Amino acid sequence: MVRRLLLVPMLCGLAMLSVATVVHAQARPAAKPATTPAGNAKSAVLPAEVADPKLDKALDEWYQASKAITRLEGKHQRYIYDYQWGVSKRAEGEFYYESPDKGRIDLMPSKVKADEKFTKTSPITGKSVTFDVQADSPERWVCDGTKILEIDDQNKQVTTYEIPKAAQGANIMDGPLPFLFGMPPEKAKQRYSMKLVQASDARYVIQVFPKWQQDSSNYKWATVILERKTMLPEAVQMIDPAETNETVYTFPKVEKNAKKGGLLSIIRPNEDPFKPNLKGYKISDPGKEDAKQVAAQAAGKIRPKPSDQDDDPVVPSIIGLNHEQAKKVLEARGYKVQFFKGKPANAPQQTFHAYEQSPKPYQALPQGELVKVQLYIEPEIATTKGTDKPAAPEKGTTLPNVRGMNYKAAEQRLRDAGYDVKFVRGHIATNPADVYKVEAQSPKAGEKAAEGEVITLTLFISEEKTDVKSKK
Repeated sequence: MVRRLLLVPMLCGLAMLSVATVVHAQARPAAKPATTPAGNAKSAVLPAEVADPKLDKALDEWYQASKAITRLEGKHQRYIYDYQWGVSKRAEGEFYYESPDKGRIDLMPSKVKADEKFTKTSPITGKSVTFDVQADSPERWVCDGTKILEIDDQNKQVTTYEIPKAAQGANIMDGPLPFLFGMPPEKAKQRYSMKLVQASDARYVIQVFPKWQQDSSNYKWATVILERKTMLPEAVQMIDPAETNETVYTFPKVEKNAKKGGLLSIIRPNEDPFKPNLKGYKISDPGKEDAKQVAAQAAGKIRPKPSDQDDDPVVPSIIGLNHEQAKKVLEARGYKVQFFKGKPANAPQQTFHAYEQSPKPYQALPQGELVKVQLYIEPEIATTKGTDKPAAPEKGTTLPNVRGMNYKAAEQRLRDAGYDVKFVRGHIATNPADVYKVEAQSPKAGEKAAEGEVITLTLFISEEKTDVKSKK
């Protein structure tokens, strides 16, 4: 299990690092998110293996530019487009790289406008999709050459993944971490099928299709846009194996061979970016836990779990996880994942959580296969009271449904309808974008209420539990 997990969580976050290591760096204006670098879905067809002198020239320029880089750091932005659920998440932060095998990525939620929406064309289907914009969750990953640290700053927890000695140092380019990580052109073509989409005086656009299973379990295809003059990355686009999500990175600032930890030293002087201060953090090591499990089984102290070895992969259980967590777990195990809208949740907290999967948990399934997941949808509005017949009409006005709305918009809608509003604290939001959104309302939507009646709105809160007072 650990071998399959190794470095995989870093791929989406550090793919741009390995691209960035093969380009010259300098400060430059922020790039706009690339919506469809490859043009459209039709261009995402696996290219035939044909000789292309122009592609060879581009790859050689890229490789030669990477040789002089020993350190690289900069700022980046990440845009995730979930076409199945119509949600776009945004984050921004810094990255650091040191030859031959050290890397770090810090991501923080971007500032977004309340109820912000936009429409873009899917590079997968060619159809127009409208997105709700959300701030993404914070993330921090560090690779020191011997292990990878997944750092959860909110909960003060660190998960450690050891890197096998055979994969350390310069050999790390053969693992799933690199994306044309300074590879010689011939070696790059052994690992990827590539197509030169554009070659102008301004830029190269190269589309990449994985040949290795360890790569194809993490992305279906990717597109890299390079500035021709400086060989700096303008953007990197990645499509997930299930072809439901698009991830785009842009690079507003990149610096080559800067003083070690230059950006970080402004905030925390003298801190090594690859040796973060983790005092007070709880550190776990899944590899050591697996070793303890095997030892306990050999001693006959516990019954063995279903087989989870690389030569006999089984599907993990993701029941009860939200769709983001379920996707992360399944893709880390090398599977594709597809979500389906299922039955209404019994409580708002269950919305978009998994309650059924196919194949069932712990069934054997080769890596690269598809796992289908049923998710709870929003709870139904109650229309009956102890009977299967519709409730009898009551005097008054039918309450609108404001659940899921920002508290300001919900309050305005109810006041416009002639009601007073009271706010109470609810559960802590699992997603920062949900803070101060309506978790529940009382009386419920669809019920009758007299003009001037007080409607109580329960709001998701942050950990700080900041009060929100009703406007008068």
